[in-house]
Amino acid sequence: MRFVGAFSYGTIADRRRHNSEIKFALSNSYRYDFFREDIKLIARVPTPCIGVCSTGIGDSVCRGCKRYAHEVIHWNGYSEEQKCAINLRLDQLLSQIVGAKLSVFDCMLLERRLQAQQIRYSAHKSPLVWVFELLRAGASQIDDPRAFGFALELEYRNLSLPALREQIDSEFFLLSEAHYQRYIATIV
Repeated sequence: MRFVGAFSYGTIADRRRHNSEIKFALSNSYRYDFFREDIKLIARVPTPCIGVCSTGIGDSVCRGCKRYAHEVIHWNGYSEEQKCAINLRLDQLLSQIVGAKLSVFDCMLLERRLQAQQIRYSAHKSPLVWVFELLRAGASQIDDPRAFGFALELEYRNLSLPALREQIDSEFFLLSEAHYQRYIATIV
């Protein structure tokens, strides 16, 4: 099984310890000290671009990948550590939103299902990010989320998975935009 780092964890105790480390890292927003060792293990940081860029039409935050316009423009000039920091911010914001709406109770099942469905995901990211990748790829084809290792929180169980995916994506954009306005726009 793989989690935030490019490590495999065999024992339940190892997975529990790593899960608590993930929760600690995610609770300390925008800190990536814990991930510094993992950065060294990732040879090349892939772009979070999903091919739906809105920064070209004047948006300060991309509606596709949720990066800031200057990050989209300068991505190829950033160091691998800078790219990891951007990806970590995006993962933290997305995990915060997804985690409020559902829980992953079986990471191994989720990972097996992603592989079986041939859905691209980053093994070093949070399983909450994996669920969003799954929903983005085929929310309308999932009848029972539990068969994929996750369960919706009570207040979201009456919502269709495509509607939930849209709500998550919308909130992800709004949170990214609010973060931009709070921390970046005041500087620029």
